[in-house]
Amino acid sequence: MRFSWLAISAFTVVLTACASSKQMQESIDANSGRIEMVQQQSRVLNSRLENIDASIQQVEMKIATIGSRFNIMFADLENGVLGELKEEVSDIEQRLTELVNEGGHMLSPATEPSAEEVSIKVLSGTGNMGSASMLAQRLTNLGYKINRVDMAPTRFSRNTVFYSEGFHDVAVEIAGSIGPETTLKPLTWSSTFNIIAVTVQ
Repeated sequence: MRFSWLAISAFTVVLTACASSKQMQESIDANSGRIEMVQQQSRVLNSRLENIDASIQQVEMKIATIGSRFNIMFADLENGVLGELKEEVSDIEQRLTELVNEGGHMLSPATEPSAEEVSIKVLSGTGNMGSASMLAQRLTNLGYKINRVDMAPTRFSRNTVFYSEGFHDVAVEIAGSIGPETTLKPLTWSSTFNIIAVTVQ
């Protein structure tokens, strides 16, 4: 009887061990499947990484090619168009230097005309030719050539000297000879005279 109990206990232990072994085998098989799946995913990822690396290398090669082409284009531009522009600028600078050495007439300021070169008309602004004649004589004594003495078309309230472009300094001198309250005005109409002096004295 005792022997039978021991046999049953041993058989039970064997069955339990077999069941545990089967469970372990199933667990190992399941883990093996998972491991294989992870390995497959890893291979896919590695393949994608290799493709990405290859794409990066292609992009880097294209960038290097573009950079090389840009350097060549810039060198051609510098040697071509920019070189021509530099030559033109150099020619212009040389020409300007020649002009300055020749006298620089285009850059020299305009000189005021002499008294003999000024065309002057003297007018009476009050209707009294005597005052106009006296002013004409005064200007003649200063060395000016009076081309005409006449009456002003309208009455003036003060002495006025009209001057054309380039004759401002002459007008200032003539105004000073007439009186301190003489008005200076530029000629705004076409005239054969450079200076028109109107006196009301």
